Amino acid sequence: MKLEQKSINILVEKQTSRLLYTLDFVFALRNIDYNVIEVGEEKGHDIHLNYSLQSGFSVPSIECSSLLFSSGLPQHLPEFDSDKQSFVFDEKKDLFASIFFVLTRMEEYLIEERDQHNRFTAQSSLQTKYGILNHAICDRWATKILDLLAISVGSAKAIVEPTFDIDNAFAYKYKTGTRRKLSLLRDVLQQNKARIQERKSVDFGGRDPYDTYEIIQQIAVEVPTIRIFWLTESKGKFDRNVSLNHPEIKTLIKRLDQFSEIGIHPSYNSFGNSSKLKSEISRLEDVVGSHVTTSRQHFLRFSIPESFKMLLESGVTDDYSMCFADHYGFRCGTARSIPWFDLTKNEVTKLTIHPFVYMDGTLNEYLKLSIKESKKVILDLYREVSAYGGVFRFIWHNETIGDYGIWQGWSEVLNFTIDLSNE
Repeated sequence: MKLEQKSINILVEKQTSRLLYTLDFVFALRNIDYNVIEVGEEKGHDIHLNYSLQSGFSVPSIECSSLLFSSGLPQHLPEFDSDKQSFVFDEKKDLFASIFFVLTRMEEYLIEERDQHNRFTAQSSLQTKYGILNHAICDRWATKILDLLAISVGSAKAIVEPTFDIDNAFAYKYKTGTRRKLSLLRDVLQQNKARIQERKSVDFGGRDPYDTYEIIQQIAVEVPTIRIFWLTESKGKFDRNVSLNHPEIKTLIKRLDQFSEIGIHPSYNSFGNSSKLKSEISRLEDVVGSHVTTSRQHFLRFSIPESFKMLLESGVTDDYSMCFADHYGFRCGTARSIPWFDLTKNEVTKLTIHPFVYMDGTLNEYLKLSIKESKKVILDLYREVSAYGGVFRFIWHNETIGDYGIWQGWSEVLNFTIDLSNE
């Protein structure tokens, strides 16, 4: 069967929010019209795809498990089938259920392992276990379904979207008081002559090694899709940005806001603390003079569903945290932006999830890859996104793009990634 138009009738057991969410991803997100026909109502309709427990239809079928027609979580984690084509639910190789399982991050509701920062890691993920983390697996499964229907949507050039987290605006500049004194004392005790000299140079008008904002602005000229996320906190082991109260920092943020929307980078210590999150957003809004509705979690420290519920309650509509810190790849199985589905309520929410595919620190600090190895990884990820659709989104930091310290030579990797937009 070859459909003459991109509109299909799907026979299902019943309509549920889980089912429609999954069908929207497979069809609507690719501009393919579809209609859902419940069992018992198929008379008078041409059925193009059977996703039900009924048999005897001479049309393509997808094995139908109970996952999309229930409201609870499975009692056991699914396994991959022997042919490594999909997850198995109720002994069924259910492609639609497999897509829903990964898109909604259902495994993160079921697996309790967390790292020292209370993060779900790539190491704990079934996608790592079964070797599919580096694949846009939900898009691959969607393509299999469309192939059954002889529908081709083709491929398109991936949109490149650089994003920058400002965790520490300056290494030395504008840092005063006790914090400056303690930092200087540490350098003296450790006899760190290089840092002492750098500090003196900055004090006398030299460029701070983390001052790479002209580079970021130039990237914005080449790639207007750029996004910036600002950490407002300055106190804490993992929250060490320059104080937002400093007038020069406010001036810098307003300058950056001229060419890139500034999103909130919720602090490490805002984890699980709704009032602190709202306070940080409010402080940033006072500086930029507009509502802040975009977010990326500092340290990629978030917990599903709690963190996403907090974002919604705080007025955030778009989150950019969806990837792992310890490995690159496709945490939710796609590079496409998708609405977050809250499994605790079984409903689609107004929070949009914008996945990214790699972070600078993942390549250099977590995985200890060389510059050459990193470029190979990035090219493979880009080709995956180009083949299956979505946005090629990635994270760098102002302190990592200036060839400083352990990042010596890594501007080559950033430039390589940016140049992919010209392919």
